[in-house]
This record gives sequence, structure tokens and C-alpha cells, in this order.
Amino acid sequence: MAEFKYQIDGLEQVKTRLKGMKASMQKRVLRPALGKGARVVAKAAKSLVPVDTGLLKKALASKVFSKRNVVALIGARTGFEKVIGGKKMDPVRTAHFADTGRKEVVMRNRPLAFMVEGRFIRTSKVRAYTGSQFLSRAYNLTRAEVATIVAQDAAERLAKFGR
Repeated sequence: MAEFKYQIDGLEQVKTRLKGMKASMQKRVLRPALGKGARVVAKAAKSLVPVDTGLLKKALASKVFSKRNVVALIGARTGFEKVIGGKKMDPVRTAHFADTGRKEVVMRNRPLAFMVEGRFIRTSKVRAYTGSQFLSRAYNLTRAEVATIVAQDAAERLAKFGR
């Protein structure tokens, strides 16, 4: 799963209002706001993902965690395994290849077996693959929209809490 760090500019008012609050209240404000923004990016990523079997497209989603900091993750969910041609396909294990690609691999000791379009292929060499960069493209396409959504939602929640 690709990891992005992004600082939203133009949120100085919200930031200053958040600074005076306890950490638990900050999380109560930021978690739903980041969730809305992450769903926008996940929807854009679904439209950009390359479709082979459709499993990765179905499995893409967003999730927000708030242990120390509030963090939004976008990637493949578990539970979307499917048996194709006798082999279990799991988008969680292959999403990073579809996004970032891979380098060429040569197996010296034994041939490598894997599935391509529903059939087994045995080879001692795996070609390099340039990924489609669907996560980073989705993030870059929706960056401004996400910033406004997060800012508006956080400001609404701060007003709701009377801060």
C-alpha cells in the first residue's frame, strides 16, 4: 500500500482552534473529516485501477485509524480472495504490484509458477512490470477536493463542539 504524507495548507484557523483542545477531542474532529476525504480518493482510485479479474477494484477501500495520530489508509481490503484456475488469488497480496510495479526476477534453482489470465505459467524469469500508479494518480487528482472537504468538515465539527 502506498503511503502519502500531506499537509493541508489554508487550514490555519482550524489548526489554531484544534491546538487548544485535548488530543481526544482533536481525534473526534479529525477522524470523520479524514474519512470523508479518504473515501473521495478511494473512489478515484477505483476508477483508475487496471482491471484484470476485477478483484482489486472490488477490494479497494479506505480506513481511518486514530491511535497516536489520525491516519487514513487506502488500499485493498481482506476477504476478497477468489479461486481462479485452481489457484487462490488475493488482491491484498498483489495490489502493490498493480500500483508500483516490480523489477525483473530470475529464478535460478526452480521454475516459478503463477497465474496469468486464468492459466498457469511456469517460467524461470519474471519480466519487469511498470505499475499503473493508480493510487498516487488518484491522490493527485483529488488533492484540492480532499483539502476542502477535510477543512469544511473539521470546521463544522469544531462549531458543533462550540470551539
